[in-house]
Amino acid sequence: MIIAGIKRRKEFSPNHIDNDAAIFAHTVVELRILGFEVNEYEEDNFEQNYAGEKLIVHMARHPRTMKKLKALELNGCRVVNSTKGIENCARERMTHLLLTAGVPHPESVIVKTDQPILEIGLPDQKIWIKRGDAHAVCADDVCFVENREQLDARLADFSSRNIKSAVINQHLEGDLVKFYGVTGSAFFHWFYPNTQNHSKFGQEQINGIPKGILFSEKQLFEISQQAAQTLQLDIWGGDAVVSPDGTIRIIDFNDFPSFKPCREEAAKAIAERVMENIKVIV
Repeated sequence: MIIAGIKRRKEFSPNHIDNDAAIFAHTVVELRILGFEVNEYEEDNFEQNYAGEKLIVHMARHPRTMKKLKALELNGCRVVNSTKGIENCARERMTHLLLTAGVPHPESVIVKTDQPILEIGLPDQKIWIKRGDAHAVCADDVCFVENREQLDARLADFSSRNIKSAVINQHLEGDLVKFYGVTGSAFFHWFYPNTQNHSKFGQEQINGIPKGILFSEKQLFEISQQAAQTLQLDIWGGDAVVSPDGTIRIIDFNDFPSFKPCREEAAKAIAERVMENIKVIV
């Protein structure tokens, strides 16, 4: 069977261009081992060059590509991750969905960037402000702030960049952990990013060196699976904070991350998940 594989545009791989390219390449190798013929596309030329494949695995994020993939889904194509899953990872929608589903998450509020905020309503002066409309593509899209002056400056910056909404999260003290998984698979990998020099914008340093707080790995796996199902993702990763009492809360979730510390194992699980989607192609 011939399938399509779409790479991610560089602008959506901030400080991880090589890592995202590497997991894509590993996944293509594993798909070919399973017997697929894979036509590889750059995200920029997919719409013009699309050859009619009915199964598509992709790392795309550009709105134009999403529009094309959504149309293909409506015509019977199977897209992994689905366009719905990608849309659900936009910060405002993700926050609403996770909180509604009861996924452990920091206290959060969603605000309009062009309207004054009288009360934040969160229990700590330390907060994170994050663009609400999309994935972070630069360091200024996700900011740690400690006072009202910094918050107002960030909101003004978002508004000046035509970012209409922002999510404000309570800052959580504790150990920051990063995790990766594939829905329907036993594959799951977690690690402390601060001990492996794994960072997009250096903000992992806010939580400091991990103390090795004891927590349930099984619970982390289950919470992550719950989040992935809520967001309708097949291929995913994210970040969580383990508080001093061992409580785990999800602070971020992403579609098709780089899987940097575990590419080979992850690529096998991804390829098997893609194989499962053959059964549901119209």
